[in-house]
Amino acid sequence: MMLEGELLRWNDAKGFGFIRGARDQPDVFLHISALPPGVRPVVGDCILFTAVTQPGAKGPRAQEAAVKGRQSDPAAVRQERRPSDRSERPSTPTARPERQRDRQLRLLGWSPAVVLVLLLTGFCLVGAAVFVPVSPVPLLLYLLVSPVAFVLYGKDKYRAMTGAWRVSEQTLHLTEALGGWPGAFVAQRTMRHKTAKADYQVVFWLIVAAHVGFWGLWFLSPETLAPLLGKVGLHTATLNWTKPL
Repeated sequence: MMLEGELLRWNDAKGFGFIRGARDQPDVFLHISALPPGVRPVVGDCILFTAVTQPGAKGPRAQEAAVKGRQSDPAAVRQERRPSDRSERPSTPTARPERQRDRQLRLLGWSPAVVLVLLLTGFCLVGAAVFVPVSPVPLLLYLLVSPVAFVLYGKDKYRAMTGAWRVSEQTLHLTEALGGWPGAFVAQRTMRHKTAKADYQVVFWLIVAAHVGFWGLWFLSPETLAPLLGKVGLHTATLNWTKPL
């Protein structure tokens, strides 16, 4: 059954957007591959489409879509096909296996970065364990938020491969800052995700440095943290007898 709806959002650089759903129904995901070659929609266009349920994802997906009142551009079709005649044919047999490998987790392996993160994780866990008389929250966050960060990375990786809306970088960094950075590091290395984006890696390692710096200060001079801990409502009277040796 052919449906009709208005294009609400469209990311032309990535080639996907959403069509307004029927009343009390979710919006319909639209990918550029569902449109005729050469057709680039804009927000507000009337889209004709059929909808199918996406397995393992939320909301319907548009198929056999067309922009009402607009046909494919023959010049754009020829331009799209011309490079594929020479360059894409040899690479087609290897494209699918590569995509399949991207869906699989890789072994973490041993490298200087992995060894460094293991040492820093142990250092922070020891600090959080010593901090338990003041508050058990940091230790609990390290143990609970790291799996959450790993799952969010996996969700973002899957959405990147399927063209769906991504998990925001702010959300990923927030889970790292709350103690999930060890799980985030494991996800980055095993999923090959966010490792090539330099500005993202800078923020990630700054978060790691902040955690290590906090526990380093806690070991060296816990009384220095007393004003800060008092502001967040923690009892600082225990600092004297919880000071690390």
